[in-house]
Amino acid sequence: MKEDEIIQLFAKPSHPMLDDCHLFDRNKLLTTDSLSEGTHFRLDWSSPEDIAIKLIEVNVSDIFSSGGIPKFCLLNLGLSSESSKKPWITEFSNAFRKRLELYGIELVGGDTFSSSLTQLSLTLFGELPALNTAWSRSGAKVGDKIYLTGSLGLSHLGWKILSDPNFRILAEKNLKPSSYENKKESNIENEGIIQEAIRKHLRPESVYAKLNKNLMNYKINSAMDITDGLFQDSWKLAKASGKTIQINIDKLTRLGEFLKFMSLDEILGSGEELELLFTSSELLPEKLNAYPIAEIGSVLSTSDKPKVAFTYQDEIYLPKSVGYSHF
Repeated sequence: MKEDEIIQLFAKPSHPMLDDCHLFDRNKLLTTDSLSEGTHFRLDWSSPEDIAIKLIEVNVSDIFSSGGIPKFCLLNLGLSSESSKKPWITEFSNAFRKRLELYGIELVGGDTFSSSLTQLSLTLFGELPALNTAWSRSGAKVGDKIYLTGSLGLSHLGWKILSDPNFRILAEKNLKPSSYENKKESNIENEGIIQEAIRKHLRPESVYAKLNKNLMNYKINSAMDITDGLFQDSWKLAKASGKTIQINIDKLTRLGEFLKFMSLDEILGSGEELELLFTSSELLPEKLNAYPIAEIGSVLSTSDKPKVAFTYQDEIYLPKSVGYSHF
């Protein structure tokens, strides 16, 4: 079964689970996300610090994509024979605490257990700013502009560099995954993007800190973060809102730069980007806090059969693949 089909088996027919966050008491938000060894990270690629930051960031991204501010959390640790060793868990806990302090999040409890593979889960509580309403996937309105923060494709490129021998040979001449933060002088062509892609894959970051809450000053009708790629996630937004939407692929930031390394389908299917896809009736600036925001399409109509129409170079674009599937 597909992920969405599994989720809806647990939902009430009258109340389908469409968003990553649950809204309660009008202004309270609740979300949870997990990282599983072998699915979301590999211990030979990712440091304990990488994994700690990623666990927090994927959850902060969910809270922000609902228009909220993260407040406190619960942490569940399923530790393997490797991750329960003192050096590993010490580095993880230090990085975890530092990232919580950065966001002002308080750890209030959790659970720890033994596991054959490392299994990590965070439950994060957030709060809407005073007088603000939550953003949801179902709020897109006809005539809205569709916006996307940042760029797409780097996470998949990072995975290719780490997993494909041809990419990895190029990267390892002067860059090693365990020390990708330490930029060195070298004669590798495109070294900068190689380093950037590895970091994006191992340590994705939400746009919460980058946009510094300023996006909340605009009227956002619908929103979600990009975790399964633009192909899948734009369809989720269209379906939740009951709308037909159109996306102009040419408008994506840095598209030409990334096409040197990947196919168009790989870029649009790249997951765990943690960029924000949202709709608004307002005209937003091309940059907010120096971070790019691209207008990539529009909401066309209300429909009993929601769909996403992609165009590329003034022609209809039909993807040959839609990206990663959980099952």
